[in-house]
Amino acid sequence: MEEKENKLINAIEAIDYFENKRYEIVLGNSNKGQFSIEKTIVLEFSRENFFHLLGFQYISELNASSSNKATFIKLITKHLKKKKSLIDNDSCKKILSSTLFSQIENRLELFSELKDCIELKPNKNNYWERDETFDTHTDIDWEYLIEFLPHNDPNFRKKYLFIKKDEHSDKFIPLSLFKTDDLRFSNNQARKDILALKTFLYNA
Repeated sequence: MEEKENKLINAIEAIDYFENKRYEIVLGNSNKGQFSIEKTIVLEFSRENFFHLLGFQYISELNASSSNKATFIKLITKHLKKKKSLIDNDSCKKILSSTLFSQIENRLELFSELKDCIELKPNKNNYWERDETFDTHTDIDWEYLIEFLPHNDPNFRKKYLFIKKDEHSDKFIPLSLFKTDDLRFSNNQARKDILALKTFLYNA
């Protein structure tokens, strides 16, 4: 249980970093020192994103506790800050004891690593714009895909963050993330270079 709790704690602590975080990502093409800017997208994290990004929708035991997902995230984050533990929180007990916990472990680990994946060497990642004429081998309705590449890690598994334009604004929001050995998501998609990345905080 301790190992599971630590994974959950690390992921919830990462929420503090990402909440109200905004990335301005300049995409284009670079060739022999020549840079061609195609577009700038703004990726925005907010409390509404985290329930799905952490995979809590797979924990059926949560039931009504997850009806207001943003409130659910706020409460467990607040509890962790106050108690420094999750063992005595009813919702977290359900997550940790669930037979489906194994389905979210990769997401919890990746969310804990996500800051470094995005910011450490952003130009070493692959950025893909969806080409709908080809199969993306997933039901996720993404528009851009960030494929985090191994930074000299021999045990590296592919790590993906799927993003899409928000229906209510001109910003992009994260849809899903996971580790996998599946290499097909980016097949035949339009590769973009990242020419610049800036980080901002905003007031939600």
